[in-house]
Amino acid sequence: MSLAHAIADLESERDSLKEERDRLATENEELRRQISDRPSYDPILPTAEVVKMTGRSPSSLRMMVKRQTFPAAFKPPGADRCIGWRKSDVENWLDGRIAIASE
Repeated sequence: MSLAHAIADLESERDSLKEERDRLATENEELRRQISDRPSYDPILPTAEVVKMTGRSPSSLRMMVKRQTFPAAFKPPGADRCIGWRKSDVENWLDGRIAIASE
């Protein structure tokens, strides 16, 4: 192989590597965007925490859930005897109560 051919092969390989680098950079940027668009972790609150946040008793919470005036609780995966609320659901309910009170 002549020197000219070797140089041409190296330039071709360099161009291929640049294209691969650009493709990977684009793919990396897309993955970063997907991660940043993912909703953040929403903690599950036990009844005692919801009682503290709302100032309502456990029986009042059950009654409001039954009347559909408070977000429904659910059993966390693997839980036998406890229920919980998504923190965002409770905070949204509180925000709604504050909005109603300020009207």
